[in-house]
Amino acid sequence: MSGFQHPAAHQEARRLIRHALDTGQTELDLSRLRLRQLPEEISELASQLTHLNLSHCRVLESLSGLAGCSQLQSLDFSGWDGLSNVSDLISLTQLNQLRVSQRNGEKLSWSAAQVLLLERPRLNITGSLPVEHVPAELTSPFNQKAVEDWYHDIKQHGYRTPNTVKLMLLGNGRIGKTQLARRLRGEGYDETVPSTHGIHIHDFHWSDAKVQIHCWDFGGQDVYLGTHSLFIDQRAVYLLLWHPDFENHDRVRCEQLEMRNRPLSYWLAYLKSLAGATANILVCQSQCDSLESEQPAPVPHPQPFQTLKQLAFSAKTSDGFDVLTPHLKRAIRLQLERNGDVWLPNPWFEVEAEIMTRQQQQIRQLSYPEFVTLCQTHQVTAPDTLAAYLHQSGRVFYRKGHFDDQLILDQAWALQGVYLLLERRNVLPVLKDQGGCFHRDTLTHLLWQQEVAEHDQQLFVEMMVQCGACFKIDDTHYIAPDALPDKSLPLVEQIWQQAEMAIHVRLEYRFLHDATMRYLLSQIGEKAGAKANYWRYGCCFYDSQHRVKVQFECTLDEASPAAQEQDPFTQPGHIDIRIAGASGLDLAQHLVTSVTQNSYLGQQPEVRWVKGGEKQEESSMCEQNNQPPFSVIGRAQAAPDALPNVYFSYAWGDETDQRQVVCDQIYQKLQAHRLNLCRDRNVMNTGDSIEAFERQIGRGDFIVLLVSEKSLRSVDCMHELAMIYGFSQRQRDDFVQRVIPVILADAGIGALPKRLKVTLYWKNQKEELQALVDEVGTELAGTETVKALAKLTDITGCCVDALTWLNDLITERNPELQADATVEFVLQKINQWQETRKDRENDQ
Repeated sequence: MSGFQHPAAHQEARRLIRHALDTGQTELDLSRLRLRQLPEEISELASQLTHLNLSHCRVLESLSGLAGCSQLQSLDFSGWDGLSNVSDLISLTQLNQLRVSQRNGEKLSWSAAQVLLLERPRLNITGSLPVEHVPAELTSPFNQKAVEDWYHDIKQHGYRTPNTVKLMLLGNGRIGKTQLARRLRGEGYDETVPSTHGIHIHDFHWSDAKVQIHCWDFGGQDVYLGTHSLFIDQRAVYLLLWHPDFENHDRVRCEQLEMRNRPLSYWLAYLKSLAGATANILVCQSQCDSLESEQPAPVPHPQPFQTLKQLAFSAKTSDGFDVLTPHLKRAIRLQLERNGDVWLPNPWFEVEAEIMTRQQQQIRQLSYPEFVTLCQTHQVTAPDTLAAYLHQSGRVFYRKGHFDDQLILDQAWALQGVYLLLERRNVLPVLKDQGGCFHRDTLTHLLWQQEVAEHDQQLFVEMMVQCGACFKIDDTHYIAPDALPDKSLPLVEQIWQQAEMAIHVRLEYRFLHDATMRYLLSQIGEKAGAKANYWRYGCCFYDSQHRVKVQFECTLDEASPAAQEQDPFTQPGHIDIRIAGASGLDLAQHLVTSVTQNSYLGQQPEVRWVKGGEKQEESSMCEQNNQPPFSVIGRAQAAPDALPNVYFSYAWGDETDQRQVVCDQIYQKLQAHRLNLCRDRNVMNTGDSIEAFERQIGRGDFIVLLVSEKSLRSVDCMHELAMIYGFSQRQRDDFVQRVIPVILADAGIGALPKRLKVTLYWKNQKEELQALVDEVGTELAGTETVKALAKLTDITGCCVDALTWLNDLITERNPELQADATVEFVLQKINQWQETRKDRENDQ
């Protein structure tokens, strides 16, 4: 890609070079200038220039002019992959740091790579740098150790070039991808075969092309894209299926799942954003069983792809399928030419063949010790490098330290649990009703039809975490971003407290993927934890490490009709990072770097420092940061200036009811103090979710808990108790620190047998409901029953411990004195809490 070089950009570059010459500076920043070529004057800096920033120079074609820069140590040309002579890097003999985004651009020649990577002192490379003969799985992102391991095994044992092509079947659910995959494998059309609701992976030899096809049949969703950084790129053939009846945004039933249709223009924009304009695409009208049903594909014009072919076919009829064959054969031949002469060490090839054999035998997992033994048998030098390569290539799923260090061979099986959790009709509504928050016990009910073993449930949850489909906020609780509620301004304001924003950074995307938003929120949420406020897709919290308030929010932009007509191959969006506090710049830089340097799904945003950090850029003079992405985010805690939240949990009564009288007295007396009082009848409006308020109670700073005979028989009151217990992570100290009990005379929980009777009551309630469900059947029982059973499980799991802890607290039991004593107890606890926070702040 070339572009217009603006004269003003060339003039500005010359001015900056002249300034560097006059001042003797060794660093030069030409980032974001529309330079096609570097000014000739840059050669005058040859003897003094040590750091050069050319990031986001989006029309730059060449590095010519740098050959004489004998002192250049750090070079940054990230944010652009259109350079045509990257092998000129060999002339920079002192180079030790390189930032690059040459993911889909020209490859570094093997002769230059041998000098730069194998003969000179190690070059610290950040980003993507494709190299001739080296598998792209090792170079995007670039892994120097992996390249060295690869070359060592080649020198020791030789290599071969795999004759393999990755074939991706994309499109809406129920559009015909599964039947097409069957025909490609030589199997017949069979309408009884269920539609894919995840990903099906197949290997087969296609005789017409005489190559091995590694075929991925996607189920219409993108939840898995985050697991492999090279999942969708320019090294695959894409069969993109469409049909006139699916050109909409409807939600459709697909086996046990509901999936949303996307028009063809969306899928093309999707591919453009991930694989670029050189993507090898066949746009296929499917289910075209008669000639009269054939229609022109609704491809927006002008379309940006260099190799996009359109055709109509039928997997059902023999002549309809024959239409596809010659087009696919040519596309595969083109892809083999593009992939080039890739070298794979013979030992790697042999281990991969062994793994394929096990996959054909339907072996689902391989322990890492077994894998190491397999590598030793075939003389692989570095099993960890080969495991990472197999993961990046999509052959297996492997993340060190996860899944008991096993390699997942049957990825479709592992993903099945993820899709069932996220998409099943009676699952996602439950997660949404729970505010996106769930714990492991919930899975027993969500997956009851599947009879999933406990070990497999854990694997499914871990796979969800790895996909960014959920994240862990404490020892037992997870959040699913797709099930989160909309942003609640009152809840955000409880944390933000009208703080003055010191820093605002906006990251702008031409195509902001749902998977990107889900993944980034998961990464931040895993660090921030349970005390943050989450919505879809954003969060707000007080960072206890940096002592600042943070808002992170992803937003899809509403493109104007004119903008859509000008460029229909986009889904624009932006990410806002807002920070309030005097010491937030380091955190802001870290967050921006975490997003941009680890460009998720290959996406590089434009970064604008709207407020604060005016001189910052996301790629500042190649300055290297070895901190892992998102690693410095502090755990969310209550801000020092935050008003304590005091919630009330009680069983409602009329004006003369003792419970109501005591509750009203406590509430009225506390109103005289500077507190954030939260009582359902005072803060909830008609139509508000009771369950959402119960979750807020569970996370409250303090909870005035009125325990009565009525509350002990109320499912809502007892579920509030269970939420408090759960968010205290079942730890007594945290529980008693937050709860102020008001135990009324009729509660009767003073003795253990009485507390056990309460537990027995709820146990019987649960068993009775479970028996009815078994009799009626789970399908007819419906979502509300799943939720009711989950509540009863929470209640029975906390009863004895929680009631015992409440009873052990020394509280006033005389009804006439309870209100005053409780107010005094609340204020005492708040004072202790505030002193503890001050001490913690001073220690930091």
